[in-house]
Amino acid sequence: MRKFGILLGLLAALAACGGDDTTSDTAPATVADTAPTEDSDATASDIEAAVTTDSGTDDATGDVTVVAVDADPCELVTAADVTAATGLTVVAVDDDPVLPPNGCVFDVGLSAVIFVSVEDGQGRMAGPAALHEGYLAEVEAGKAEEIADLGVSAVYSPSFRGLVVDAGSGQFFAVGLSGGYPDELAEPRELFTTLANIILEQL
Repeated sequence: MRKFGILLGLLAALAACGGDDTTSDTAPATVADTAPTEDSDATASDIEAAVTTDSGTDDATGDVTVVAVDADPCELVTAADVTAATGLTVVAVDDDPVLPPNGCVFDVGLSAVIFVSVEDGQGRMAGPAALHEGYLAEVEAGKAEEIADLGVSAVYSPSFRGLVVDAGSGQFFAVGLSGGYPDELAEPRELFTTLANIILEQL
């Protein structure tokens, strides 16, 4: 039951704006510049429209090629890193979670897990590249915050308790919290930033 609850939480954090559909394997996945206007909220259709399979090259519309991050997320961030950043003991590591796709989950007890998800290049609805577009769409509405000096672009969503980073060269990753709301992790923004910097140093 606990794992089922964690999976539901991860789904909410990683795919709040869509499912886990993938794009065609015949062309590189791209994320288009199709963010909603300031009078609308990001919806599943907004994010679905943002994930395409066009030429796979940058152009005047702002399309960005999405590529797979060639690294094991459980090696980009380790249990020791999470313990040092949170002050909490990692009681279990899941290197093959159902969600997030291509991710790693660190159980820190307290009915909460820290997760890392790296882009697998498939343009998944629950993938970091699509989430980055979704979070950006929330910035104008005041529901998300851009973080300066973190990769090419980074967006933090307090409501979804996640940080998504464009590391450049089409590489995207996400760091987040799922599960309960322990006091020790009540303000996870700095924690996510710390872990994101660890990942960026290795990409």
